[in-house]
Amino acid sequence: FSYEPTLRALQSIDNIPLAEEIIHLGKPVNEENDVDMWRANAGRFHDVLGTLDDSQYAAVNAAMTQRLTLVQGPPGTGKSFVGAKIAKILHEMYPEERIHVLCFTNHALDQFALDLLDEGLTNFVRIGGRSQDERIQQHGLPPPGGFLSDRHAHAQRREAEGTRGERMRECKDCIQQYLHIAKGSLKLNDVASVLTPEEMDDLTVPESQDGFQVAAGRGQRAFTSDDLWERWVSGRDRGPLNDMYASSGLWDMPRTARARKIEDLRKKLLVELKEGLLQSFSDYEDTDKDLAMINDATRIEKLHGARLVASTATGAAIHRHLLEQVQSSFVIVEEAGELLEAHVLTSLFARCRKLIMIGDHKQLRPKLEQYALCVESGQGIDYDRSLFERLVLSGYPHTTLSSQFRMHPDLSYIIREMTYPDLQDSERVRARPSIKCGLQERLLVAHHTFPEGGDESTGLSKRNIGEAEFVVRIVGYLLQQDGIGPKNITVLTPYLGQ
Repeated sequence: FSYEPTLRALQSIDNIPLAEEIIHLGKPVNEENDVDMWRANAGRFHDVLGTLDDSQYAAVNAAMTQRLTLVQGPPGTGKSFVGAKIAKILHEMYPEERIHVLCFTNHALDQFALDLLDEGLTNFVRIGGRSQDERIQQHGLPPPGGFLSDRHAHAQRREAEGTRGERMRECKDCIQQYLHIAKGSLKLNDVASVLTPEEMDDLTVPESQDGFQVAAGRGQRAFTSDDLWERWVSGRDRGPLNDMYASSGLWDMPRTARARKIEDLRKKLLVELKEGLLQSFSDYEDTDKDLAMINDATRIEKLHGARLVASTATGAAIHRHLLEQVQSSFVIVEEAGELLEAHVLTSLFARCRKLIMIGDHKQLRPKLEQYALCVESGQGIDYDRSLFERLVLSGYPHTTLSSQFRMHPDLSYIIREMTYPDLQDSERVRARPSIKCGLQERLLVAHHTFPEGGDESTGLSKRNIGEAEFVVRIVGYLLQQDGIGPKNITVLTPYLGQ
C-alpha cells in the first residue's frame, strides 16, 4: 500500500471542510436547505425507498439531511446497497452537483461502480488501475496527454516538451559545474566571477600594444593568463611579468595563504552555483507543470462532464490536482473503517458540503506496517484508528444497519454472540431451505489432537499434516455429493505452510 501520495496530499491541505464535526466533534449539522429539499422530494423516490428496511431508510434519511453521516453496517447488512441508493437520490435531487465515491480497494470500487450502473447511473468516471470488468472499462480516465484532438493543443504540447528538455539540460549542466567546482581543480575562468577587478588584473597577461606576445618556458611559447594563474596557485612568482606592478596583494601571499584564498573563492562560487541550480530546478518544475496541465486537459474535460467520480483513496491522492479542478459537493466513502483518517481528509475539498461514511469500525482497521503505530500496541499513537471509528467512539451519532441478508441464522449466530448482539436475520435468510451436501448441520466444529509441525525459530510456517489430510478427506466426501463441484468449495488456512 502506497502512503507517499497521501502524505504529499496532506502537505497541500489549507483547511478541512466540515471541521465543526470532524475536528471540533460538534453535533450533526442539519442544513435547512437540505432538510427542506428532502421533505419536498422524498415522495419522488418512493420506488427506491420501498426497497429499504427501517434501518436502511434511517441511514438514507440521515444522509439527505446531515452534513456528516456515519452508517455502520455489520456483515451482510447491505452497506454497498445503501450507498448506491444514496448516490442515486443525490444524483437526481441535485442535478447540478457532483458526487465523489471513495473506496479502499479496486475490487470494492468496481463493485460499487457496477451498483451505480445497475441503478442507471452511467455518467461517471472511474479513477485508478484498469478495471477487469468490460462494463466499467469505458468509464476509465484517459491517460495523460491522450486523445488530444485540438491541433493547437498538440502544438502547445510539443513546445512544452521542447522547453522541458532544455530546462533538463540546464539542470544537468548546473550539476556538473557544481561538482567540478566542489571537487576539481579551479581554473582562472572558474573564479573570474568572484575575483575583484584588481585581483583579475593581477592574474591577467596584458594585451600587447605592438603585436608581440610575452613568451616563457623552454619552447618560448606564448605566456597566457592561465599560466599566470597556475604560477599563483602553486606558490611561485609572476615569471616573465615579475617586474610589473601588482596592486591587489595576491602575489605577496605565501603559499598557505593562497590555498586559503582558493578555498574562499570555491565557497563563494558554490553559493552562486547553488542559487543558479535552485533556479534551474524551479524553471524545470514550472515547465513540467505547464506540460502536465496540457496533458491533463482532456482528463479534466472528461471529469468536468461527469456527474459522479469513483476512485480508491490512493487514486484520489495521486490525482488530487485533477480532482481539485472538479471539486465534488458530496463525498460517499465506502469501507470507511478500513481507511486512514488521512485518506479521507485528502479527498475533501473546499466545495464539499456533505460527507457520508459507510463502514464498520468493529471489523478490520486500516493496515499499517509498524505495530508501534497501531491501537493494539497500547502506545497511544493510534494511527490506524479511522476517522469513522474516532467519530463513533467520540459519541457522534451514527446509524446502524440492523438486518443481515447474507447468512443463515445458524452462521449469523456466531457474529451475533461475539460482536453484534442486536443483529437481526432477514426473512430471506430465515426462509432458506435445508442444505443437501451430506452434512447434518450448516456449522460443524471438529476438535482433533493431531500434533502441529513447523519451527518458527527457523522461519518455517506452521503446519499440521494430520489436519490437512483430514480436510482433504472432507473435501473428497463433499465432491461425491450431487450438485457439488470444486467451484462450490473454499478451503481457508492462516498459515502458508499449511
